[in-house]
Amino acid sequence: MASVTKLKQDLLARAKSLGFDVCHITPADLPEEIGEKLEKSVQLNRHATMDWMKTTLERRKSPTAMWGEANTAILVGMNYGPDTNPLETLEQKSIATISVYTRNRD
Repeated sequence: MASVTKLKQDLLARAKSLGFDVCHITPADLPEEIGEKLEKSVQLNRHATMDWMKTTLERRKSPTAMWGEANTAILVGMNYGPDTNPLETLEQKSIATISVYTRNRD
């Protein structure tokens, strides 16, 4: 058990060293309802122009659908928000405001 804990600590430290803000380790098998929610979202066209969501839906419903041997999933996340409040620029009519997610940092 100690080696598993050490491995988890090493993975979390490595994710932080690579610049990720969040790292979680979880079982790869998801409840079926998660995949069903994704499917419903795609059926309602909530995937916008990301057509790959529709064409790869079946394998995206669960990590084990993509990788049958998977036991564990490592999830990482990175905050791509700016250091300053982007809404403040809305008050400044002399400059343009570009949506945070389109600033090409991800």
